[in-house]
Amino acid sequence: MAIIPRGAGGSSGGGSVALSDATPAALGTASPGVSTEASRADHVHEAPSGGVDTSLQAAPDTGWTAAGNGTASSTGGVATLAVSAAQASAVLRRTHDLCSPHLPALEMVARVTVTTVPASGSYYVGIGVINDDIPSNGSTARGAIAQAQSDGSTYLFVNGSGSWSFPGSAASPATLTGGSLWLRIVYSAGGVAILAGSGATLPSSWTTVAAVAPQHLLSGPGLVRNLLVFAGRGGGTGDLEVEVSDIQWRSLLGAPV
Repeated sequence: MAIIPRGAGGSSGGGSVALSDATPAALGTASPGVSTEASRADHVHEAPSGGVDTSLQAAPDTGWTAAGNGTASSTGGVATLAVSAAQASAVLRRTHDLCSPHLPALEMVARVTVTTVPASGSYYVGIGVINDDIPSNGSTARGAIAQAQSDGSTYLFVNGSGSWSFPGSAASPATLTGGSLWLRIVYSAGGVAILAGSGATLPSSWTTVAAVAPQHLLSGPGLVRNLLVFAGRGGGTGDLEVEVSDIQWRSLLGAPV
């Protein structure tokens, strides 16, 4: 709230300013206004009809950029990722103004399915929110990811200082190949949490995988701008193919998306 300097008799040097007794306008189209009256500190604006939409938003097929040395694309609301034995990872990111630039608070969910299992070697699939700095190998991207691995566990990885750390993991509630494993990431000023669930549709209950205390994971305000889906492998033979479907996100503060 701006503080207006006032001289004797309530003058601000540019004309008198009085407290308004008018009912505050409802939320609507932004406008600087023309009134010379000041609002009271405890005034309340009327919510828009239907309230603020904070529901999960389905990610469209457009706007995705492939990275990694595997192949990645999105069609019909399903991201398809393929990594051969000679490759390391396949990545899709979608840049979007996800939430308030100064107080980021967002949620992302998706259902992950391994459709082709490599003949040998470990593999993984995940989702995440990261900043704008995304080289092809992702080595310096700051953010947080939820990663389900072929060992049957889901992991939280975070990067706030230029290197990835591993705060914790938990057993996945569904297999990677069954088509019912959901990953969920919540990033806010209150901390970062990774959750997992199971089902053919968005789960009504979730298992907390791991969480970390509040920290500024991304390198500056306004840089929480990338949704990420990815798959990768650690050696072995044969191809890895993955589908990531029902990709959705929302701002937890009701900021426009």
